[in-house]
Amino acid sequence: MTIYGIARKFSSPVTARPGTFIALTLSGAAAPIAATVCGGHIYHFLAYAGTQSAVAAYLLCLLLAAVKSRTVTFITLGLMTCAAIVECCHIIMLSRPVDADTISLIRETTATEATGFFKQYLSGAVLLETGLFIIAIATCALIGNRLFNRIRLRFHDNRAFSIVTAAALATLIIPGIIGSCTCLSILRVRTYDDLIIWYTLDDEHPDRARKYRMEYSDAFTKSVYIAKSLHLENDNIDRWVAIQKDFIASAPVKAATDSVDIVVIIGESYIKAHSSAYGYRLNTNPALTREIERGNITMFHDMITTANFTTQSIRNLLNLNSLCDDQPWYESLYLPLVMKRAGFSVGLFSNQYSANDISVGLPALYYPPEITDRIYDSTADTCFRYDGIFTEHISRRITASAARSFTVWHLMGQHFPAADRFPASHRRFKASDITSADYCLTDERRAQVADYDNATLYNDSVICAIIDLYRHRTACLIYFSDHGEELWDMAPFGARNAQYPDDPEWLHRQFDIPFFIWLSDKFIAARPETTARIKAAGNRPGMLDNIGQIVLHVAGIDNHELYRPQRDILSDSYKCPPRITSAGYEYDRITGHDI
Repeated sequence: MTIYGIARKFSSPVTARPGTFIALTLSGAAAPIAATVCGGHIYHFLAYAGTQSAVAAYLLCLLLAAVKSRTVTFITLGLMTCAAIVECCHIIMLSRPVDADTISLIRETTATEATGFFKQYLSGAVLLETGLFIIAIATCALIGNRLFNRIRLRFHDNRAFSIVTAAALATLIIPGIIGSCTCLSILRVRTYDDLIIWYTLDDEHPDRARKYRMEYSDAFTKSVYIAKSLHLENDNIDRWVAIQKDFIASAPVKAATDSVDIVVIIGESYIKAHSSAYGYRLNTNPALTREIERGNITMFHDMITTANFTTQSIRNLLNLNSLCDDQPWYESLYLPLVMKRAGFSVGLFSNQYSANDISVGLPALYYPPEITDRIYDSTADTCFRYDGIFTEHISRRITASAARSFTVWHLMGQHFPAADRFPASHRRFKASDITSADYCLTDERRAQVADYDNATLYNDSVICAIIDLYRHRTACLIYFSDHGEELWDMAPFGARNAQYPDDPEWLHRQFDIPFFIWLSDKFIAARPETTARIKAAGNRPGMLDNIGQIVLHVAGIDNHELYRPQRDILSDSYKCPPRITSAGYEYDRITGHDI
């Protein structure tokens, strides 16, 4: 075959439908294009994604040429347009592209949370900008199609035109093939740990690390990356479940024989700086303040979370791993299961995920189908709009029959949008109460901050309602939030929409959390030594991945290999190492915290 014949055959899928090729290429590269338009300096990713998307677009045009169906062409363009819309909306709303975490969150998000998300983020401006973006892609495709046909008419020699077109196409596609092969080497990755190593490779250019390259990649290679990440994540769940099964088959754990109720309350999106118990000027914690004044509560002043997203946080706090010792959660034991094996009655009451939810993300940790019945004596099968109603519902199921109990409560807390987290009858604060002039607070933003404070006040009453359930028992109750939050009076954001780990103030807002331990009068009288240890630990630095060690201490499981006194904040042997979060953020170094 002649050079002309090769060139004509190679370029024919594109020359037959140039507008379709341009539309598919631009739609496939929507992530870096949208990010660049929004002000991101990621031109190298734009080049990578553009050439890789051209490869995929060429293959699709080749397929469309073989099928020869307008319906298939319209469906293909429609699907790519939808993908571009999602990518564009995601970047405009959250300042980051779609990634594996996005898909994981979608899989475990309830209808209520989804509604709240769109109320918080989706606006007319977002829809307008996204619409303009799609119109721009369509316009470029139409103009490109006309321009291509005009250039073709100017060539009197079809041979020359075919050769020039093929050369231009090869110049675009060959780098794309090389780039796609680099990205698709992810298919050789076998474990999640290997994946972390794979996507942190950067060829001495950190801003070009494979992780970022894949997130801003074309839609096709990004889909492979997301699918591979989720597959390896599911492998982690399988490994974790296997470890739990082996533990179930092992000898029971011995614990102290005295009667005790240990309660863990996991709050949600609670920023420490908006707690009056920590000095906030508005009285958001009247009920907790009364408990502090009675001497039943010890406030911890230097506790941070492991992650600023719920799933990552709870996976690391409800398992007995230690991030500072490079121990992943999926290679550790589940705290509720340990307590069950120690003879405790175990309950899990979540107002975010019920026992009937699909087993992905956090529900896969809470309710592993193979062993859920071996862990819990009771769970919640219904979620409610407000935590107070949920608490009332669960309180009717709690009995005083078990001598030793371990109970985990997971509340909705102050999860965005805060206005949906409290009944109208509990609205006390208003926009005029938010007097900070930082970050150009508009009336609307002041109202949102006031709603957050109202949600915090309502949360205060919910916590104390749970305390009342255990007030007359020998009980130790541990409360903390899974992570902090961004609020308009403290930051130029209205939620956790981007990562700024090099900013100390951002780390404080997202990772500093309220943490306290409440002890009943009976507990104080029966366990004076433990009480003294708790009160002495209030100013020690800590991180949530070692909460399990506190529970083991209080439960009397302190003579077992699972108990590590050096990681127990109540122990004389405790030594807090430099705290590193699950995402690798060096909290103490960045914030200048000396421990």
